[in-house]
Amino acid sequence: MKPLQRIAGSRYSQVQRAWPGQTVVLIGGGPSLTAEDLSLVRRACADGAARCIAVNDSYLVAPW
Repeated sequence: MKPLQRIAGSRYSQVQRAWPGQTVVLIGGGPSLTAEDLSLVRRACADGAARCIAVNDSYLVAPW
């Protein structure tokens, strides 16, 4: 299966699961993002408890 596949007869697509059963954290970098949040996510990623996806410019505050 491709990573993104259109659902037949629909305007929606289905995304292939990259990390089934794992916790994934999306960092969006909005005004509510705190240093404490980043610290918790960084620790969870380092411990293997979570995966992290940084969206747009949030990779600048979460380069891991």
